[in-house]
Amino acid sequence: MGGGEIFFDAEGRLAASVQKALEFLSLIEESRAVTQQACTALEKHGLIVPWTITLQTETGIRKAEGLFRVDEVTMNALPAEAFLEIRQAGALPIAYAQLLSMQHLQYLADLARSRAEALQRPVMPVTPSGDLDLSFLERGDTLRFS
Repeated sequence: MGGGEIFFDAEGRLAASVQKALEFLSLIEESRAVTQQACTALEKHGLIVPWTITLQTETGIRKAEGLFRVDEVTMNALPAEAFLEIRQAGALPIAYAQLLSMQHLQYLADLARSRAEALQRPVMPVTPSGDLDLSFLERGDTLRFS
């Protein structure tokens, strides 16, 4: 027989690997439900708003649409009972994390630009025929792996 996994052990209990997978999936579902509850609270109080990002690229201006952000001004103006509801829903860490992450947009743009430039460069030097170009070894250069 092939290299499959058993679902149940000899006593009829879930096999260890299946039990681990079930626990992992249960944790994902629990986290999804908590996140949904938090996002519902944010949305209820008008804190989730559309967010279009304008990026300057080599080919011109490009807009990233379909994104959302937390409206900090609206959040700061919430009445105490609405703020408490958001806190009790576990939404404050999500809101603050999103607001803090907005500071890193330029860094992400720089990373994207660096990645695009790296993709334009060949990983290995090749000859016009597509062969690996090792001609630098003829000049007495060496390969060094540190």
